[in-house]
Amino acid sequence: LQLKKHREKIEDLVENSFTFISKNRHDEAKTLLDKLSVKYPNESLILYGYGLYFLAIENDKKGISFLQKSIELDPKFAYGYINLAIAYYKGFQLHKMMDTINLMFKKAKYEKEPFDIAEERLIDTEKSIKKHYDLTLEKYCEGQRFYEKAYNSMLNSDFEESISLFSESLNILPDHAQSFGNMGICYAKLGDKQNALKSFDAALLVDS
Repeated sequence: LQLKKHREKIEDLVENSFTFISKNRHDEAKTLLDKLSVKYPNESLILYGYGLYFLAIENDKKGISFLQKSIELDPKFAYGYINLAIAYYKGFQLHKMMDTINLMFKKAKYEKEPFDIAEERLIDTEKSIKKHYDLTLEKYCEGQRFYEKAYNSMLNSDFEESISLFSESLNILPDHAQSFGNMGICYAKLGDKQNALKSFDAALLVDS
């Protein structure tokens, strides 16, 4: 009973921060969340509140990080997943959006609103990808995953592996300017000026 009252108190206070966020009173929301986090460290609902706050002020990187921490602590909380999925969608990281929604369906406690939003988001995104790229959402996400692996390899200075992975991404997403541009950087790092210039030219052609 004591734990239930404790949780309800936190929920009421965090709900106040949501109200501030909805009214663009972001400083007040942050002040309230800061006070709560001192008293209740590592509380999933407070981390969720921080996630919404940072997304509201367009610090998506921090917002995503807090939402990830929130669902790690409370993997049954559907609203954490759907807000994380929407953040990924806005950043056009559709593979992460899809993975997050699938994880929500698998782990979260069913709540009608977030589950309905998730299903609608998947259907709408599938239609959009089919219309603009003539691909299934799953196939498009496969191309994004190759790009992400390639980019991480590039950051680790594994340039030959990166070129191979960027090529895999381009096999699926042939108009992906970032893949061409980063491939050009990798060729340049390897001293292959001819292929570097070809890749940069291809990136410019796609972006033009």
